[in-house]
Amino acid sequence: MEDIGGLAEYIAGLRPPEKTVRRAAFLKLRSGQPASLDDLSRETGLASGAVKAAVDALAGKGLAVYDAGLDAVVGTGGLSLQETRHRLRLNGVDLYTWCAADAVGIPAALAADAVITSACHACGEPVTILLNQGTLASCQPTETRVWVVEADTSRSVSGHT
Repeated sequence: MEDIGGLAEYIAGLRPPEKTVRRAAFLKLRSGQPASLDDLSRETGLASGAVKAAVDALAGKGLAVYDAGLDAVVGTGGLSLQETRHRLRLNGVDLYTWCAADAVGIPAALAADAVITSACHACGEPVTILLNQGTLASCQPTETRVWVVEADTSRSVSGHT
């Protein structure tokens, strides 16, 4: 896989607790549940202070969304419990993604069944994509393309896909 815009290097530069917490939060979000700091501490074996520091660092880098009211991570690794225009039903769990590339890439990488519903950024036309074990099963409209235009890894591409 090509390292687009230095993303692999950027992720590799995370501190070990940040990587551990990010992974645990992503796995919890896949179940459709927020990843509370207590959950993350239990899952990772890290002290609560270390988990909070890792979450704060990830949020500061744009790699996690922390909801203080829930005391939980509600978005990371492209998955989100907060509504976006990119809906993803992943193995039967309703989620959202940060961008169109995440909506397609996450289930493809996980070899998962998925239904993606979104809209064309340019014209607003509805888009529906079905993946079967991570492989494209159908797409409406059939000429749908995913465009990723932001190469700055410190910024989200969600406004441009």
